[in-house]
Amino acid sequence: MSDISVARQPIFDKDLGVFAYELLFSGIEGRAESADLVGTFGSMGLQDLVGSRPASVKVSENFLYDAMSLQLPADRLIIEVKDGPADAIAALKERGYLIALDEFEYRPELNPLVELAHIIRLDVHKLGQQGLWHQMGQVQGRGKRLVATKVETHEELEFCKSLGFDYYQGHFLCQPKAVTKRTVPTNRLAKLSLLAELNNPDADFDGLEKIISRDVGLSYRFLRYINSAFFSLPHKVGSVRQALVLLGISAVKKWATLLAMADIDDKPNELVVTALVRAKMCELAAASRPAREREEYFTTGMFSVVDALLDSPMDVVLSSLPLSDEIKDALHHHLGPKGVVLKAVLGYEHARFDDLKALAPPGVSAQEIYTWAIAWAREAELELEASTSAGVPDAPAVQAPASIKP
Repeated sequence: MSDISVARQPIFDKDLGVFAYELLFSGIEGRAESADLVGTFGSMGLQDLVGSRPASVKVSENFLYDAMSLQLPADRLIIEVKDGPADAIAALKERGYLIALDEFEYRPELNPLVELAHIIRLDVHKLGQQGLWHQMGQVQGRGKRLVATKVETHEELEFCKSLGFDYYQGHFLCQPKAVTKRTVPTNRLAKLSLLAELNNPDADFDGLEKIISRDVGLSYRFLRYINSAFFSLPHKVGSVRQALVLLGISAVKKWATLLAMADIDDKPNELVVTALVRAKMCELAAASRPAREREEYFTTGMFSVVDALLDSPMDVVLSSLPLSDEIKDALHHHLGPKGVVLKAVLGYEHARFDDLKALAPPGVSAQEIYTWAIAWAREAELELEASTSAGVPDAPAVQAPASIKP
């Protein structure tokens, strides 16, 4: 693996589905040189980073001159430029690349670039509401797709939607919608109660079986998921008890918790993908620790989105969850060993690469941790989506023999 560091950030459409992923590099302003892209796609592969979606990449002006000699997949890349020679940009457009004007602020002399561009990106924080309104007036009606970037809150998202943006990018997804309320919304209380029961340290084998089995929807989705190709179990599992025998209490808790989180209404699927990536990154960063500790690191990463899932402040949610004080301190204040790792993982999402580099186990790079976590999360998410989208049969359909052959 090369020394290149790269993170990704989703770009959402109006329905908060993922339209593309922006790749953030470790260069100046996160911009890529030609060698960065060649090295990245050579060592990791575009599929490993963004799956089937396009990759949007900030590039330097030097890249524009080098790009004509590069063999990069035009149908998979969006080239982001702040400025640059129109002839080089026109040549890239002619080769089939989508062109995006990044951190755009209209000036008449930019009209030639506006004509070349497919996409225009406007920085919410830099422009402010009045600035956004003014810039939209300059570019709307010119056939360009508009991206609002650095959208950090749901209020900013709603304002940008009202202006008519096509796409949205920022960390709003990982923020609760109502951070001022000191209670969990009523429509989330049942889910919080289920999460608390599933993670109760006193829940034994029989108790955990009852908790999952009494929820027909959860037990059905759980069995579908456990029997998916992602787990590749040697035998088909027909009951929650069989799963407990085969996988153990800790694993069943983990996957049942994930399914319960994924089943929360009106939350984009990408939030659960974020939870999976963070969980696996935390676990991989703790690879040199005992297995039980690695499971706790995984739990820490997975629960790092619970405030956004339940639309309630993190401390309020944690007060109702029977997690260890160490995990709670990590989630709420980034304290302790788990908190240090979680903070480094969150920093990596924002293209702050150094903290995770310092924590990576011997012989493993931070980029490998990130790439492995994304690949693992993509496989888990595909099967998770299949299991949660299927219809739920009547209760008898989830009954099965009480034992499993070894």
